[in-house]
Amino acid sequence: MDQERLFLSAVSSEFRTARETLARTLRGPGLVVREQCDFGADPNGETLLDKLHEYIKDCNCVVSLIGKRSGSKPQPDEASAHEDKLPKGIGKATVADWSYTQWEVFFALHYKRKIVTIQASEKYQSEQLGNPDDQQAAFLACLKSRGTDLTTKADDARDFEVQALRALFRGGVLHKPEQLPFPSIGTLFTGREDFLDRLRASLLREGGGASAIVSSVCGMGGIGKTRTAIEYAHRYHDAYTALLFVRAPDERTLTDELAALTVVLRLPEADATDTGQKRDAVLRWLADHHGWLLIVDNVDTPDAVRSADEIVRRLRGGHVLLTSRLDDAFRHGIEPLDLGLLTLDDAVAYLLKVTDGRRRVEADDQAQARVLAEALDRLTLALVHAGAYIAERRISFALYLTEWNSRRDAVLSWARPDKTGYPLSLAQTWLTSMDQLTEAGKALLERLSFFANNKVPEFLLDVPLSDDETTEGLEPLLDLARYSLVTRDTAAESFSVHRIVRDVTNRRLGTDSAAHKVRLTEALVWVNAAFEGNPLDVRTWPRLSPLAPHAAVLAWAADTAGIAVPTSRLMNQLASLFRAKAAYARAEPLYRRALAIDEASRGPDHPTVATDLNNLAVLLQATNRLTEAEPLYRRALAIDEASL
Repeated sequence: MDQERLFLSAVSSEFRTARETLARTLRGPGLVVREQCDFGADPNGETLLDKLHEYIKDCNCVVSLIGKRSGSKPQPDEASAHEDKLPKGIGKATVADWSYTQWEVFFALHYKRKIVTIQASEKYQSEQLGNPDDQQAAFLACLKSRGTDLTTKADDARDFEVQALRALFRGGVLHKPEQLPFPSIGTLFTGREDFLDRLRASLLREGGGASAIVSSVCGMGGIGKTRTAIEYAHRYHDAYTALLFVRAPDERTLTDELAALTVVLRLPEADATDTGQKRDAVLRWLADHHGWLLIVDNVDTPDAVRSADEIVRRLRGGHVLLTSRLDDAFRHGIEPLDLGLLTLDDAVAYLLKVTDGRRRVEADDQAQARVLAEALDRLTLALVHAGAYIAERRISFALYLTEWNSRRDAVLSWARPDKTGYPLSLAQTWLTSMDQLTEAGKALLERLSFFANNKVPEFLLDVPLSDDETTEGLEPLLDLARYSLVTRDTAAESFSVHRIVRDVTNRRLGTDSAAHKVRLTEALVWVNAAFEGNPLDVRTWPRLSPLAPHAAVLAWAADTAGIAVPTSRLMNQLASLFRAKAAYARAEPLYRRALAIDEASRGPDHPTVATDLNNLAVLLQATNRLTEAEPLYRRALAIDEASL
């Protein structure tokens, strides 16, 4: 047989439409599909049963949709010619008792052809009403006694098509259209079990069929959206009749990759030169078929969203799974699912497993893996890159941490797609989103790149950068949130930026550049203006405490950059807050550095220096270092007497 040959068997009065729909789906190059209605009367005297016999004895598979009725029967003399093909031990039934559809299955049994049997469930609405007959019950009993699988049920014509295709793919009778960019990583894929269950439930929800994975918990690329989508496809491989994957960073790429699926789907338009014609052929195939999964990856621009939205609205026969950094761009009907960071334990388990046998083993590997996972903030892409980097160089976790801290630019720019399965370096991952920001959004992200790894209170957005400027409110933040570059906690009225995103943004400014100093100064002045009120008054703490981690980082960074104003003021205010909370060890170096800055910039006898001296003396007195405190008090007094 130079072509695959299938036969579809079903009683027409019950299932004609379902049978014909499946036939249309299956017919194509290299595959001959026949139904009983394809064999008409023969003027030479060959009976219908003869013709069915001749085709089925040489076919690859018989697909039988079994209902409650057996259908029409051949004449006794027509059936007698094939009596030797009946199964042995079929009870009291005579050769003339069996219908054409039952004979079709008997022929397949006799010649040991593959048989796919699907029973109509109680929900199935037959095309014509009729009563069940006893002969069908005898037929089912016969099949069951011979070990034929009768467990598959179909609720309607569409379900029959999907179930039949799944069985034909599993049995190797048909080629399954499959285009996934990566194989499964198996047990290395950890910490996402609950999310995969949520995703499956979303795609199976009533009226569903399109879901979007949106990384809005961590707020950036690299959280593992693509890998999660791929692992979902592998996990539910047998549940789908086709597994298709296209990228959609922009409208043109989406069009090109849809067009390329003509090859995977073996469509006649594969040889066409017009990309639009090929794309439309793929969309028609998706519209005409059922049970497929289409992953549309990286829908990260407005034009790509519009194109993807158009696809979703046109298709209803399968599941569309979108991945995107945009958290608010999808139309009603596409359910966004937040994909969060891995837990620390899952991140550690991944690092240990992915480098097992390929890293330099040390006694404290478990502890070092935990330190590394925390340093990378459990970001999936960062963990993947770290694991691949360690494995390629056969280094230890501790040495990677050393390189991460001392050679950050080199590590961030390292990219080995063959090792990581990801085409971009860590640094490149977020550049596309950053380049799409408004000027205000970009400026905000660059200021935030100097902040600490703590949540930022949203009230900071109400503080102008200078006295002659007005605030921009939430708009720049919403711009960052749109591209998942920040994570908002609306309940706590705060937001955060992942430390690696901050790092990449900051390094993009250039450490020694004028732009770097401008943004650092803006961030410093901004937080200093927000750090208002007496730190010694507990009523100011709800405002000052969430600003404190950022104020500390900015003050020390500004001091390193040689920015005196308002660095010393912010250091003094921050130190007073720490002193009021009895965090003396954190307060003292700030007081001392503020004093040194003011002495150098204002002169040793300036009234501000007197204030600095007094603040430090109060801390020394509180920590019982009276001999150190007294000369500072005396000097502060002398300055005040002279200046006031």
